[in-house]
Amino acid sequence: MHPLRQPHMPHSTVSLGRLLLPLLIAGLIASATSAQDAGGDPAEPTGQASFAEAVEVRIVNLDVYVTDRGGEPITGLGPSDFQLLVNGDEVEIANFYAQVDGRPSASIDQALESIPQAAPRRGADLVPAPGEVPSDRQVHLALVVDHRRLRATNRKRALKTMSRFLQENLRPSDLVTVISIKDGLIFHSDFLYDRDAVDQILLEVLDISARASAQEAERRRLFGELARGQSGGFAARAAIADADADQLMARIRAYATEEYQNTQTSIGQLERVVAALAGIPGRKALVYVSDGIPDRPGEGLFVEWRNRFGGGNPDAGLGLRRFDFNTDYRREVGNFDILRDMKELSDRANAAGVTFYALDAESDHAGEVRSAATEQGATSETLEVVNANLRAPLELTATQTGGRRFQASGTLLEQLGDLARDFGTYYSLGFPPPPEAGDGTLNLEVRIRGQRNLRVRHRESVRLSGADERAAQATLASLLFLRADNPLGIELAPGDPTPRDDGRVVLPVRIDIPIARLAMLPQGETFSVDLYLYVATLDAAGDPGQVQRVPFHLEIPSQFFEQALEDAANYPLPVVLEPGDQQVAIGVRDDNSGVIATERLDVRDVAPPLRD
Repeated sequence: MHPLRQPHMPHSTVSLGRLLLPLLIAGLIASATSAQDAGGDPAEPTGQASFAEAVEVRIVNLDVYVTDRGGEPITGLGPSDFQLLVNGDEVEIANFYAQVDGRPSASIDQALESIPQAAPRRGADLVPAPGEVPSDRQVHLALVVDHRRLRATNRKRALKTMSRFLQENLRPSDLVTVISIKDGLIFHSDFLYDRDAVDQILLEVLDISARASAQEAERRRLFGELARGQSGGFAARAAIADADADQLMARIRAYATEEYQNTQTSIGQLERVVAALAGIPGRKALVYVSDGIPDRPGEGLFVEWRNRFGGGNPDAGLGLRRFDFNTDYRREVGNFDILRDMKELSDRANAAGVTFYALDAESDHAGEVRSAATEQGATSETLEVVNANLRAPLELTATQTGGRRFQASGTLLEQLGDLARDFGTYYSLGFPPPPEAGDGTLNLEVRIRGQRNLRVRHRESVRLSGADERAAQATLASLLFLRADNPLGIELAPGDPTPRDDGRVVLPVRIDIPIARLAMLPQGETFSVDLYLYVATLDAAGDPGQVQRVPFHLEIPSQFFEQALEDAANYPLPVVLEPGDQQVAIGVRDDNSGVIATERLDVRDVAPPLRD
């Protein structure tokens, strides 16, 4: 990951704009400074904890897709048709939402009436009028193009089809962003409605060059050399085995190692994209475009090597004729367990509410191997391994997050129609998590009562994130995607930057927080609230730093409280930046109410002033 740029953690004061409250200010200074001098976060507040728990109603919404065996969506179901199991136990449905062809189901009111009366009805008021999709149901599609794992010809074909799909199949209200994986992440835009602007970005993406071709060329050479001389029969194979087998094995090991490292890089970047999307409201779909991710990098080459040069005495190093993954592969290259890493990616995506869709831009992985091994062709075992190897990880992650995998072919546009149907036709089941769940993971299962011939698809688990994590996610989303949500009405006022000896600059940012919008609680002679600031920066290269948290305690004497409601608390926050165009996002979380507000600040050409 790119080195993180951390905002400076200040020893500063919090003040009220026009009120002269010296005792209050002194208390704020002591509170903010002591928390930072301790070298960590302050203890969780106790006086307000019960209030926060009382007002925060947590409802988990699970999108569910129901189809017949032919893949056609099933509509018209109500809450009583679903059986929802959380960690193996059936739970009642608190909220229910059904959408058909991009519009709320006309039968939604009747469906709601079938919810058991004992179940909470808190979400019923969230059901929109017929034809009105609520804002928390808006689709956000992130198109992620992995240039490291994508041949130029496949990329052109896939993006051309994707461009047509975006123009013809998405609704005008659906938002799209384009992200590239190369040496790092490239965020080409925030979320856009404008399809022409997205088309222009895709044209620019086609011009990006990457290292995928070099790795692919080496793989083709290796398959070609493994096939060399095979038409001459056993004698020809025996003649080249001693001279070439060891050298080819060394090259295969090197290829597998580099392929594993490249794969790990891609997975790591996908995890960063998922983290960036976590704070986006609404429905989130990540469409990953690549030539596949190998479960066991280079395994097809090891299989082909064994099948070409194997036989004889296994103890001599040339091993068994058939390749066994549990022994031969791990002995040669180690335990390259990509499926484990993809499972972790699935868990992160489920925790962030992101559904993973994989577009495999290579129509026939085995066909490519056959064309490389021109003289005799690869063995059937090799072809089977190559196909399964490059498809299994993408299939796993798509399945576990409730998504799909698409295979490049002449029917790709038709396949992507299934993606559009997912966006437009689905059910949402809302339920309060079990009290004992805390911030843990919930395993989910949905069944249709009395129906065995229907197929049900949904994410397999969710992880309940805490308030602190949600605030950090919202701040990062505001930074990367211009998705600021500011219910607290915070305002940011940058000051004049000052240089540091290390070449960076310190930018003072004053944060104004209207007191009337805070959930301040009476505490004896005062009203108080614990606030948390979250700071994230984006450098000129588009790389986000780690989100930093700054806690402080705001306390107002009772005799000044009514007057303070007309004012704002001011917090001066020094932020350390690299010179150049940068952006800063700041979030504020009210620990009493759980409300999170974010705002974004563009910093144009931040540079140290000239020295005298």
